Amino acid sequence: MRKIKNILYMIIAVSLIAMVSCDSMDDIHEEFLEGGEHIYLGQADSVKINPGYKRLELEWLVNADPRVTNWTVFWDNGNSSLLVEKASDMHPEDTVRVIIDELEEQAYTFEIVSSDPEGNKSLPFEITDRVYGDLYASDLKNRPVASFSVTGDFPTDMQTLNISWEDAPSGCLQTKLIYHNIAGEDVSTVVLPDEKETVIEDWQGEIKYVSEYKPVENAIDMFGSSQSTLRPVKIVDGKYFDLAGENEDVTVDGITMVSSANDWGYPDTSDGSKTSNGNCYDEKSHTSSDFSVAFSDLAADKAYMVYIVLYGKDRDFDWGTAADGSPVNDIEDYEDMSGTMSLGNDMYAVPLNADFTSDATGALTFWLGKGGSGRTQFDGVVLVPVQ
Repeated sequence: MRKIKNILYMIIAVSLIAMVSCDSMDDIHEEFLEGGEHIYLGQADSVKINPGYKRLELEWLVNADPRVTNWTVFWDNGNSSLLVEKASDMHPEDTVRVIIDELEEQAYTFEIVSSDPEGNKSLPFEITDRVYGDLYASDLKNRPVASFSVTGDFPTDMQTLNISWEDAPSGCLQTKLIYHNIAGEDVSTVVLPDEKETVIEDWQGEIKYVSEYKPVENAIDMFGSSQSTLRPVKIVDGKYFDLAGENEDVTVDGITMVSSANDWGYPDTSDGSKTSNGNCYDEKSHTSSDFSVAFSDLAADKAYMVYIVLYGKDRDFDWGTAADGSPVNDIEDYEDMSGTMSLGNDMYAVPLNADFTSDATGALTFWLGKGGSGRTQFDGVVLVPVQ
């Protein structure tokens, strides 16, 4: 009898639990029905980020769900958003592309939510990527120039600039050159990493160049290194002053040059150290072979580049700008030096790497001297105003 009672109690308990469970499910079902049935639209498909300079491009497929009429892109933890409308002529296989700019150089997480006119939405599609900027660009290296020269028959045909490049840095996609042609028009040309030599014929003035990179293959922007400048000079861009004898004036376009030129050859060849082509020699055996070169009637406080024209190869010389006349800067084997212009007929225009600026009266002075044994044949000076 007791066993029968226990079985009866168990049946009653199970029945009560079943009744309570049914009530709970009904409550949940009623709560879901009160909010209406949820309709989820198709998510953005094949989403991709293409990063750029302080911006990026988001792209995705339109999706086969025909109910979708727009997408909202959220970032900055939902504090920033952008509404993208679906064009009426778009097909499921078409790609939506949108640029988001004015971003910081950092990682961003984006959520894309599809919507229809009834307010139905998709579940968010989330994607994370980074934006690049000045910090990334600051580490980029310009492709080094091995050497450059200007070739042509002196003094008329000075048209061709020859640039020799060292190997491009890893990741460098191209190096862009910007300059002016003879007509004064802006010109740009691109040097690819496997190109070792560049020849430019129609040019004048400075050559600016920047090496360009992409942080990733699908980046929408090129990132440039810091700009570098080549300053090759044609004789026709400046004024050529042919060195004469001791304290003899040479005037070109109202600018006067005079050289002390002590103890070295004179134009009349009276001391035998003058060749038939009109050049003068500096003799190291002469105790006063260092000499000054002084310009007057220049524009006041104007910057100039100075090139020394010499005859012959494998020579060296000294130069200086100190007030005591000490030509302490040594230049050796100038025919192979970067920036030297080959003028033809074994003549070279060699740049002096210094800031030459005329004073308030329009005067500018420097000193020249022989740097080693033997002789160096100085022929003249090219004075080029800096643009």
